[in-house]
Amino acid sequence: MFGFLSNAKATGTVLAWGSNIGGESTIPVAARSGVSAITDSYAHTIALKDGAVLAWGYNGSGQCNIPVIARSGVTAIAGGFWHTIALKNGAVLAWGWNDNGQCNIPYGAQSGVSAIASGDQHTIALKDGAVLAWGAGTSNIGSYPNYGQCIIPYEAQWGVTAIAGGAAHTIALKDGAVLVWGSMAQSSVPVTANSGVSAVAGGGSHTIALKDGAVLAWGHNFYGQCLGTDGGGNPITNTADGTVPVQINGVALTGVTAIAGGDLHTVALKDGAVLVWGYNNLGQCNIPVAAQSGVTAIAGGAFYTIALKSLISAPTITSISPTTGTSLGGTAFTITGTNLTGATIVKVKGVAATSVVVVSATSITAVTSAGTAGAKSVTVTTAGGIATKARAFTYVAAPTITSVTPASGTIAGGTSITIKGTKFTGATSVKVNGADVTNMVVVSSTKITAKTPSGTVGAKDVAGTTAGGTATKPNAFTYTSSFTGDGTDSSGSGTGGDGRVTATKTNGTDASASQTTTNPATETIVPAPMGVELYLQTIITQPDMDVDCVHTQSSDANAPDATTVTVAAIDLDHNGEADICQLRRGDLNLNGVIDDGDMSFLLDMIGTEPLHGIGDLDGNGVIDSADMSLLLLKFE
Repeated sequence: MFGFLSNAKATGTVLAWGSNIGGESTIPVAARSGVSAITDSYAHTIALKDGAVLAWGYNGSGQCNIPVIARSGVTAIAGGFWHTIALKNGAVLAWGWNDNGQCNIPYGAQSGVSAIASGDQHTIALKDGAVLAWGAGTSNIGSYPNYGQCIIPYEAQWGVTAIAGGAAHTIALKDGAVLVWGSMAQSSVPVTANSGVSAVAGGGSHTIALKDGAVLAWGHNFYGQCLGTDGGGNPITNTADGTVPVQINGVALTGVTAIAGGDLHTVALKDGAVLVWGYNNLGQCNIPVAAQSGVTAIAGGAFYTIALKSLISAPTITSISPTTGTSLGGTAFTITGTNLTGATIVKVKGVAATSVVVVSATSITAVTSAGTAGAKSVTVTTAGGIATKARAFTYVAAPTITSVTPASGTIAGGTSITIKGTKFTGATSVKVNGADVTNMVVVSSTKITAKTPSGTVGAKDVAGTTAGGTATKPNAFTYTSSFTGDGTDSSGSGTGGDGRVTATKTNGTDASASQTTTNPATETIVPAPMGVELYLQTIITQPDMDVDCVHTQSSDANAPDATTVTVAAIDLDHNGEADICQLRRGDLNLNGVIDDGDMSFLLDMIGTEPLHGIGDLDGNGVIDSADMSLLLLKFE
């Protein structure tokens, strides 16, 4: 009720409605612009402008007579029943009615104070996490105004972060839990207010807490000030124990950013608009149009309501682009609207966006944080208020990949694969080792078909991308060599249909591979895997040494013991030369040329990722058989 301090982020004009018995709701010219904070009392209003205290309304105890010391450098204000309080350079100042010593500042409150508040006839301060209080209530005689509200409980002597006052009770916030002492009607704190509370306020005979955007209130509830209104707009006057959040017209109130209390009414701020419920004898709950947008701070007097409205035009949001993004966060988006200059916060479903940049008065860029799947509201906060666009951005759940079948195929590409997983709807790409597949079809939310791109030998990652993000399954598809014996003769070189040539060895003289067939076409052909070691494992018809690739030797061909040995050698590329002879020279991919592809295949064989373009081991500027020989020597 009294002493609720509302600090606005920008200056504005004071609004007030309800009682005006002392002129408290008649706003002076000085308070119609440049005001940065407001607070209330029984029948006088207090404002802060450029560090100076302003006060108007009932002045029977001099509470509106501002002392010289309070005309500059003031940083906070509060109001009691008939006294005014200010904070300057860490020292508490007070003037007005002093029947109970509420204006007699104790030594401990003359420096180091960080916050102030007030009840009817007691003053409250916060210093180094400890609550200080003086005035009525230094004793507990059980009758007004002495209910022990100035007797500080042990747990409020350290770690307190916020304070407030009711008529005859004191309120503190510590580690998200509400502490209350004084008048017993307000002091029974509900379990719901023992954690997670972010702000507190006091009414005449009720206590108010803000938790996760919802309002909790307990104490006297004669006019629904603790529970709100039902579906017909009527006050809910059941006993209020603070376990049921406030409702407005039968709907639980959410998204509240500030709270305040009057004598028998409660005030809240949501999206820049004032909400009021409870006793309405003098119109304190009749919210004027001016207070329905652009409000930055609120306060509740005894029977009137106060608001601070920014003179800066309220922001608006006209569009969001893009309108969808992954629930993992990280989606860059642009907000288009009006009056966006000076925006301080951008939120998607109440979660702050990152990398916010105010490009102009009509444009903001930001990046989403992680969220849950579904359409969410987007808000922008400026000094002029909060703009909201409902269901403006849709989080899309991230996809997953559970399997890829078949799990292997040739390096030539073109293997038809089926990818299974979740959340595939709207998939835009599938990649194998970073290369796009072809013929991609999104069959359903759990199935995609495609054909593989060409690749290099080895296990590769498969990744699928949707609006919800990219799912990657490591080593999901393995590329194998495309060289296989097919039982046909495709070269016309005179080799047999089984891909074999005849190598003839004469003692002293070696003839080159002939173009004759030595094995029947019905013989089983073993596919040739890539790499020297694996290739040699397929040569099951003769040892490597039985194939002589040297065409001339310095021995006597006419020696009497000269013999001729004919052996079969595999020729899978059908070029008329035994493949083992090409491999010995370093032509590992059997393409007839010693190049960086051969080096890549050799690195594959020894467990190294292919690195095309390297392998000039002798530094002559060319990748040739000499380089291959040098590398092969390392593995002999």
